[in-house]
Amino acid sequence: MTRRSWIPSLILGLAACALSGCRTWPLCGPAALVKDADKSAASNAPPPYHPQTPPAQPISGPPNHVAPARLTVDPPVKIDDPPPPPAPPPPLPDAPVLQVGKPPEDPPIVTALRDLLQNRSPEAMERLRAYDGASRELLLTLLPLAARVGDGGLDRATPQETAVLLDQVRDVETVLRPRAALTLDKVCFCRQIHGFGDCEPWPADHVFQSETDDHRGERIQVYAEVRNFTCRPHGPFYETSLAGEVEIRDFNKGLAARLDFPATVERSLTPRQDYFVNFQFPLPRLPEGRYTLRVLVKDMLAPPAMDGAPRAAGRSLDFSVGGAGLAHAGPP
Repeated sequence: MTRRSWIPSLILGLAACALSGCRTWPLCGPAALVKDADKSAASNAPPPYHPQTPPAQPISGPPNHVAPARLTVDPPVKIDDPPPPPAPPPPLPDAPVLQVGKPPEDPPIVTALRDLLQNRSPEAMERLRAYDGASRELLLTLLPLAARVGDGGLDRATPQETAVLLDQVRDVETVLRPRAALTLDKVCFCRQIHGFGDCEPWPADHVFQSETDDHRGERIQVYAEVRNFTCRPHGPFYETSLAGEVEIRDFNKGLAARLDFPATVERSLTPRQDYFVNFQFPLPRLPEGRYTLRVLVKDMLAPPAMDGAPRAAGRSLDFSVGGAGLAHAGPP
């Protein structure tokens, strides 16, 4: 309460004191009024602020009794075993030990070629004695050829030198030919045969006439070129000997006729490079129809095979026998 607010209260108090006949001024005077006014103001003032504290929790149990403390023991913690130590790395391989010594010797063919490149032919021939006769003969042809080509190359060879090289290649062919497979090329029926590669084949629809009571059968000529045949030297000549066999079968694989051509020895002053055979025979008596002719050629001078049989090669041809139009007919 301010000073202005208690003045009316003072006035009222003086008046009340006068009416009641109070003579004690100090008790009812202005000081008392002021004191009362201060008390009134103090009563109207808000209470002082005191922080709230939570009430203490009552302790259960008998008076002056302190609850015993509970000791809580945590379970033991399991500690995993430590991981095993890593395995030691494998030992490094020992470094290769370089052995310094004598290098391996070259095969005889390498040293022989080196001798030929250095114009030492006798030494080269001596080194080739370790091979068999046929291999040595072939190497004596191939190595000089390789040495000549490796020395200057074909582009720098003169025509005379190239001719020598060609003769050496032919010598190699002569050595290898008897050991290669016998082969028949260009086998056909022919009207006329004049020589190697010079013949007149029959057309594919030609119908051959077999033997009858009135006339002989039509003459058959089979032309066959032979490759990889043997032509061996014999004295001043070169010899070639081939044998032949002809079979005629119907389309049921039944044997209708068979002809043998015995081996003959043919001689020439030079080795034969090309060769052909001409199987000629009159067609035997056969029913009309379709047939297959098989030609077999044997090389009688070649080394025998592992089973002892001579080298041989065969080819087959289809043909017709009978009246006109059968050449166009298919198998029964």
